[in-house]
Amino acid sequence: MQAELFPTSDFPVIQVLVRTGVIVLLQFPSYRNRRGAFTLVELLVVIGIIGILIAILLPALGTIRWQAKTTLCAANLRQMSTACLTYATSNKRQFPALDMPGTGANLWDVPISFYTQLRKQGMPHEAFFCPAQVDWDVSQTSFTTYYPSFYIISYNLWIARKNGADIIPPPPTSTSSRFTIITPRPTEPFAGPAAPSDAVASMNPIIVDHVGTGGNPPADADLSVSGNPYGLATVSSHQLNQRLVSINAAYADGHVEMIPGNAVRPRYKGNWWNWR
Repeated sequence: MQAELFPTSDFPVIQVLVRTGVIVLLQFPSYRNRRGAFTLVELLVVIGIIGILIAILLPALGTIRWQAKTTLCAANLRQMSTACLTYATSNKRQFPALDMPGTGANLWDVPISFYTQLRKQGMPHEAFFCPAQVDWDVSQTSFTTYYPSFYIISYNLWIARKNGADIIPPPPTSTSSRFTIITPRPTEPFAGPAAPSDAVASMNPIIVDHVGTGGNPPADADLSVSGNPYGLATVSSHQLNQRLVSINAAYADGHVEMIPGNAVRPRYKGNWWNWR
């Protein structure tokens, strides 16, 4: 049997055996004879594998970062509720309600004295702002000069306090033209306790993450649905893609609970709807 040799640039030898029974035997080059550089195909395969790994890991890393921010938010609220309790021990067992001038009647509007009193209890400035919130300037300058008669924080303070001639949050029976109470009106108060011993202290939180909307939501409105049908404000906390994921709520005894976004409901409207 006679072999014919066909040298090529890609392989050292291609032996083609002809004659009887056609048999083709290819002798491929050994790796020790190849150049050290990667081929284009090998490089593309490596790049593809790296891309797949990145696609798998990025969502997990995003989830970890999100959980870290909401955990820090809970720590802020725990520190704030503890500072309120410390204040109450020296002030006739009353939380720092503290009167303030008339504003838009939203619960993120707080008296300047509330801020200064909690700062005296060791609260850092940054702790008045939720780290899981976007589109919010936490700089000291804008915080103190934008509205010079009161401060705005990124949490909703549910401790009842004077706001001009009214009280915020208003009672469900309020007939003030400044407020719109959710319909149907609840029979139970939605304000937080004024003191640690109040009957509502175990049911209603004293401070929660900031959630505000425009529009006219129904009582069973759900901010966790897609499409942002109720106009969730861009500065509202714990939202992803204009969907409310959760809020943290701090209670009079200092503990903090996570409330899922689909369980948060509108309560009343100042110039924004206040949710809890």
